[in-house]
Amino acid sequence: MSEQQIALLTAVSVFSALQAVIMHTGRHREELRQRLHFLADEKKAALSPAAGEKEGVARTRLSVALRLRPLQKMLEATEQELARADILLRAEELVALQLAAVALLPLLSLYLFNNFFLALAMAVFAAVFPVLLIRNSKLRRRRKFSGQLEEALTTMTSSLRAGFSLLQTLDALQQESSAPLASELRQTLQEIKFGLPTEEALKNMARRVQCDDLELIVTAINIQHQVGGNLAEVLDNITHTIRERIRIKGEVRTLTAQGRISGTIVALLPLFLAAFLLIVNPSYLLVLFRHPLGLALTGAAIISGIIGGLMIRKIVDIEY
Repeated sequence: MSEQQIALLTAVSVFSALQAVIMHTGRHREELRQRLHFLADEKKAALSPAAGEKEGVARTRLSVALRLRPLQKMLEATEQELARADILLRAEELVALQLAAVALLPLLSLYLFNNFFLALAMAVFAAVFPVLLIRNSKLRRRRKFSGQLEEALTTMTSSLRAGFSLLQTLDALQQESSAPLASELRQTLQEIKFGLPTEEALKNMARRVQCDDLELIVTAINIQHQVGGNLAEVLDNITHTIRERIRIKGEVRTLTAQGRISGTIVALLPLFLAAFLLIVNPSYLLVLFRHPLGLALTGAAIISGIIGGLMIRKIVDIEY
C-alpha cells in the first residue's frame, strides 16, 4: 500500500471521527426539538381529532416511505439498542466511529507489523467490538435494573399503604433511587407531566428496559387501574415472586458458572493463540492458509469451535 493511499484512508478516518464528535455535540438540541414537535403533535391531535388523524396519516406515510430504505431501519434499530444500553451516542455517530476504526486499525497494523492477516483480524475486531459492547452494556444495565426492583417494590408498597398516590410514590422513588431506575422513572414522570396517560408511560418504560419483572409490575398496575383493588397488596405479592425468582437465578448462575467459563475459553482461546502466532512467528501459522490441507483443517477447526460453543451455551442456558 502506497503512502498516498495510507494518507487518504487516514484522512477519511479522522474526518469520520470528527464528524461523529460534531454530531454528538449537537444532539441535545436536536433531541429537544424533536420531543417538542412530538408533544405538540400529540396535543394537537387530542384537541382536534380530525386534524390529528390527517397528520397521523401523513406521518405514517412518511415513516413508511423512510422505512423502505434498509439503512433507515438499521439506524432506528441501532438507536433503540443504544438507548437500552444507556450509551450517549446516536446511531449515525456510532456508525461514523465504527467506520473510522475499521479503516484506521488495519492501516496501523499494516504499518507497524506489515501483516495482512493481522490487519484483517483488526478490521473484523473493529466491526464486531461495538456490537458486543452495546450488547454487554444493555445486559448489564438490565441486570442492575432488575436488582433494584425488589427494594423499589418494598418502598412503593410502604408508600401506598401510608396513603400516597401512585404518582407521588413514583416521584419519591425516583428521588431516592440511583441509576438506571431513577433515570427511567424520571423519563416516565416527564411523559406523564406532558399529558401521556399513566398506563402508556409505564408501558413505554417496560418497552425500553425489556425486563420481565418490570413488565409484570406494569401489567399489575394497569389492571388495578381498570378493575380496582388493593394495589399495595398486589405489589406485595409481586415482591415475593420477584424475590424467589432472584434467588433461583442466583442458584442457576452459580451451578452453571463452570460451563459458561468453559464455553468462553473454547470460543476465545483459538483466536488469541492465532493472533499471538501471527505477531511472533507469522510463517509458522501461514502454512494453514497456503496449503490445501491447512485450509481444510482451519475450516474444520472453526466449524468445530462454533458447534462446541453453541452446544455449551445451550447446555448452560436454563429456562426458568
